[in-house]
Amino acid sequence: MTVEFRAGGGAFYVDEGRYAVTLYDIEEVESKYEGKRFKWNFSPMVNAAGEMMEDEHGLPMHLHAYSGDATGPKSTARPMFEALLGHSLEGLDKEAIRRLGETVIGRTCTVQIMDQLLDPSDPESVRSSPVKGSWKPVAAARPAGRPAPAGARSGGPASSPEEPPF
Repeated sequence: MTVEFRAGGGAFYVDEGRYAVTLYDIEEVESKYEGKRFKWNFSPMVNAAGEMMEDEHGLPMHLHAYSGDATGPKSTARPMFEALLGHSLEGLDKEAIRRLGETVIGRTCTVQIMDQLLDPSDPESVRSSPVKGSWKPVAAARPAGRPAPAGARSGGPASSPEEPPF
């Protein structure tokens, strides 16, 4: 798959669609706004065909998302946390919520990526960015001991670890 880069900051371009992403770091970054701001760093990005997105050097592509430190129902961080955890934050005590950052490192979720036109007068000023509210948990794995699907037993196609989790 070809990945095109556009001029202008850290913008990148990939085909629109749903990608599996793994969180490898959350870092506090400077903000021009009041309050804390966090940069969520995800890599690799894997498309629905199971292909890992690569940059022009053949290295895994990174996705960065930003949030504040709020985890309320309307916050930017909450859907990312819930997708990475695979469950709602409802019922968690304040101490558990404070430790969520260390809990989700290394976990994978999916996100919908969509093109965004940065400058309406320049059709080339497109960047790919996550769609707000599109963060979802990966499909749950089949419990151990559960029989394989009928097609897999009869020589039909079976799922493999290389298949994307969505």
